[in-house]
Amino acid sequence: VWRDTNGQLDEVIRAILLDPEARNPGTSELNPEFGKKKEPIVAWIQALRAIGSRSRITLDGTVIPGDPVDFPGQNHINPLNPTADADLRNFDYPAASLASFQGPVSYDAAGQLIPAGIGSFQRLPATQYRISFMDGSGSAALGQSPLKAPTVFNWFLPDYQPGGLIASYGLVAPEFQLATEGSVFQNVNVYWSSFWGALGWGGQVIGGTNENSDAAGYTTQYTYSTGMTHSDEDIIPDYWAWINRYGTYPVDPTNALTDEQDRDLQLIDDLDDLLLGGRFKLLYPVDPSDDGTPVMQGSLLNYPNRNPRESILYYLSDAYGSGTYNTWTKVRAALYMLTSSPEYLIQK
Repeated sequence: VWRDTNGQLDEVIRAILLDPEARNPGTSELNPEFGKKKEPIVAWIQALRAIGSRSRITLDGTVIPGDPVDFPGQNHINPLNPTADADLRNFDYPAASLASFQGPVSYDAAGQLIPAGIGSFQRLPATQYRISFMDGSGSAALGQSPLKAPTVFNWFLPDYQPGGLIASYGLVAPEFQLATEGSVFQNVNVYWSSFWGALGWGGQVIGGTNENSDAAGYTTQYTYSTGMTHSDEDIIPDYWAWINRYGTYPVDPTNALTDEQDRDLQLIDDLDDLLLGGRFKLLYPVDPSDDGTPVMQGSLLNYPNRNPRESILYYLSDAYGSGTYNTWTKVRAALYMLTSSPEYLIQK
């Protein structure tokens, strides 16, 4: 279209948005040649941004007062005495540049966006995150770190072609060059720490050491213990928005699900819409009648015919009860399982 219209950008955009593959998700799902693997760091950041993840430390080194992203039962407790290296204004960042940054959208007590005019919504202050290297070894890594690509070709060769079905179609899949037996598990462990782990994904401790961080007041305390955590600089999902939203989900008395399962399914489908464009709901209907005969696998009862959406649904309902703490755990579990799924990691 670019060539045929002599570079008319509006025509190019129209062609992209009106392409049958963009308008009909079923087309891409049925075509095995369509789609690509997301780069690990792109998949990770996409999920973090979609669910409003951020640290607690603002660009001038303070902590957002009344921060709604505090974990259930965890609060910032110490008075702040920010270190010089926590204030980005000390690193020749112009005030106008810092003022242009915006944080994620803010949510009300029902987990809904707060309007701030036509087409805009209230936002939280921008916060900083000092990313640690994510391309190294260890049990959790992405094989990529921002601004550290080894060549102009990113982290992979543009003509990389893995063996098997992709090669048989004559296609290339550069992003798969990063996918090895070990790196796949490293990637999933990053998602585990980011979305299931109790402290979010760790950033570099501001001040360089825990002692300096303590002196600056960057500590939180968990209600259920007397221990301190250095998590103010970590990337933390806005769990409270999802906990509050979960409490507003209506139930359907006419279907075969319990009220709890109704809400769990709506949580899954909301995250599916946000992260996967509704692919889970499109591919995997919930139908208890075709679950198959249950069999014991260790201490667990397994239904062999349940699809991935059903498996997540019944796991949430069977493993966790009611109350804020259990709802928080449901949100974390659903986030972790969806972001680790092939349906999320392969972009269609």
